Amino acid sequence: MRRKKGFTLMELLVVIAIFGVLVCVLVPAWASYLQRSKFRAQNQKAKAIFNAAQVVITDIDFSERRYRSRLSDQADVSKYIYTPLDASEDWYYYWDGVKGFQCNAAGVAVGGRDTNHQKTIDEWNERIGREIKRIVTDDMVYKIWVNDYQIQAIACSDKESSRYIGAHPTTIFELDANDINTESGDTDLKHTIVKSVNLRWFDLDKDVNPAKANVN
Repeated sequence: MRRKKGFTLMELLVVIAIFGVLVCVLVPAWASYLQRSKFRAQNQKAKAIFNAAQVVITDIDFSERRYRSRLSDQADVSKYIYTPLDASEDWYYYWDGVKGFQCNAAGVAVGGRDTNHQKTIDEWNERIGREIKRIVTDDMVYKIWVNDYQIQAIACSDKESSRYIGAHPTTIFELDANDINTESGDTDLKHTIVKSVNLRWFDLDKDVNPAKANVN
C-alpha cells in the first residue's frame, strides 16, 4: 500500500505565516472600509437634514421679520422671536432622537426670557423637529448651527453615543483632505459625539474654522 502524504511541519508553518500576513493586511483594510462606509452614510443623511432644516429656518425668518417690522418695542418683539434678537448672533438646535431644543454651542438647552417667550421657543422647537422628520424619517440625532437665518453647518449620527458623525456642507473626509487633523486634541472629531461637537470645524472658512484661523 502507498502511504498517504500529508503536510510537513515546515509546510504547515509556511501556510500559517502566509495566513497571518493576509489577516494583518486585510482586517485593517476591511475595518477602514467599513468605517468610511458608515461615515459616508451619515454624510448623506446630514445633507438631507441640512436641506430640510433650511426650509423651516426660512419660515422662521419670514415670521420674525413681520414682528420686527411691526413692533417697535424690543420687549414686545422678544416675546415672538425664537432666534436671538441680534440676527447675526449664532444659535444652535439639537434633536436627541425624540425631541428637539434650541441650545448653545455645547448643546445645553436655551430657555425663554419669560413665559411668553418660552411658549414661542417651545412651539418652534417642536415645529423644526416635526418638519425635518417629514423629510428625514430615520431615527437619528443631529445638531444645527445657524447664523442670520442661514445654516452654517450640521452634524448627525444614528444615536447619541455614536462616534460616526456625518456632516454638511463639509465632511470629515474633506477636512482630512485639507490637512486638518481630525483625530487629536480639539479636532478629535472621530471620537466625539454630535451633541458636544464644535460645528465650526465643519466650515472651511479660515475666519471661522479654528484650525484655519490659527494658520498664519
